[in-house]
Amino acid sequence: MKKFVSLVLSVVMTASALFCVDLSAYADDIQNAVADLNGALTQSWNDITESITELSASLSYQQEIQPVSMSVTSYESGDYTYTVDVNGNATITSYNGSETNLVVPSSLDGYTVSAIGENAFSNAIELEEVNIPNSVTKIGAKCFMNCTSLKSISIPDGVKEIGSQAFANSGLTELILPNNIETLGYCILKGNTGVTEIKIPKTLVTAQSHSYVGGGPFGTSNIQTATVESGIKTIPDSLFYKCTELENVIIPATVEEIEGLAFGDCTSLKSISIPNSVKEIGSQAFANSGLTELI
Repeated sequence: MKKFVSLVLSVVMTASALFCVDLSAYADDIQNAVADLNGALTQSWNDITESITELSASLSYQQEIQPVSMSVTSYESGDYTYTVDVNGNATITSYNGSETNLVVPSSLDGYTVSAIGENAFSNAIELEEVNIPNSVTKIGAKCFMNCTSLKSISIPDGVKEIGSQAFANSGLTELILPNNIETLGYCILKGNTGVTEIKIPKTLVTAQSHSYVGGGPFGTSNIQTATVESGIKTIPDSLFYKCTELENVIIPATVEEIEGLAFGDCTSLKSISIPNSVKEIGSQAFANSGLTELI
């Protein structure tokens, strides 16, 4: 800092000599100005040093902080493993049995079974028929994935959400969606060849999509005929996206909007009748489809 002040004084004296200017009359003013500059620079340097020190201390403190464990306790009851949420409801997380005709329990150790978790029954190749209790409101992602012998499943109307790839590569020959379903994950029937028809309940609001995995809820499935229940107002975004086998669709006169990509990449879809009630058709609603006629 002193070197900088000395440099300023040298520049002033050199300018005085070069331009023959007598600066003696301004000596006090110059000295005071240099002193003020020196003080300001010193304060700035101290502030910078203090900030660096505080930052270093903060980083050291953060390095000492250990992550908080958020582990969830699992319980076992017969062939089932489950967890319990803050409301005292159980979620089945895995099944270790070998039943062919399975009735999923509505309670475990006194806890109401409200959900079937991700992968809970995946790869249970012995399963042929499954009955889900009325207490269940959610079926998790990949729940029955790779259940190749599974031909029939009974889903209660209380189920509002079915997760992505829930029945992928299963042996299902029929799938009846619950009357109060609100959310469908992507590719719920991916790789399945037995289910060729589907009815979409009027309560459906959300259809999830994943273009790399295979599209919307019925992407890469063998659905050939779809009926949308009367009463629904919006066909959700990506509902049939990449449903390449879809040939026939019945849209009711209650529909007012067809959202984007709803029938995108439906390459087998040649014709579709859109009711006069429809006021809006979203972006790429029929992109890359096989349509030869649009009414």
